[in-house]
Amino acid sequence: RRFVTVHWNKQNAPSFMEPQVSEEHKRIMREQLLKGLSGEDSKLSTAVSMAVAMVANEDYPHAWPQLLPHLLATFQAGTREQVQGAMRCVVLISEEMTVRQLPDFITGLFPALFHVLVSSELFSKGTRACSCTVALRCMTLAAEAHMHHSVTDVSFQRSWDYLNQTLPSWIQVLAHVLSSPLEDESAGELCL
Repeated sequence: RRFVTVHWNKQNAPSFMEPQVSEEHKRIMREQLLKGLSGEDSKLSTAVSMAVAMVANEDYPHAWPQLLPHLLATFQAGTREQVQGAMRCVVLISEEMTVRQLPDFITGLFPALFHVLVSSELFSKGTRACSCTVALRCMTLAAEAHMHHSVTDVSFQRSWDYLNQTLPSWIQVLAHVLSSPLEDESAGELCL
């Protein structure tokens, strides 16, 4: 993570130090980072997720268009551990997401997030709760941008329309979750 902060982008990092990573090395590192998300070691997977999120904030979508398709493929066909790693990464990316990244995340990622949310037999409560966290962050950023008319491009409008179409489904599922009684061993935690 420190390497990315210090050497990745000369224009955007106040803590930048020479040498800047070459475009070829960045490409190789991005490929390796995606492979590292699949690790079974939780601490290593978390560190890789943090590095992926840092690089995504610099390079996605223009210099790293493969990121979202990779994450989507993991959500659709990955093991439970791989999905947890990908979700951890998406949560971290969503913390620093920009409006320019938002349309791809909404139109591309929301169906996968919803699938995770409604698949209690496949995913842990924590992974399902993370899908809600990411969805809420995307919705909040989209609403703020829409309210301030800061985005007028077609892709943002499409993602805004998509949000408005899918929001009733999210609300219905969340209402069901919130109306379900807590089990004794789950008392005190957010249960999904």
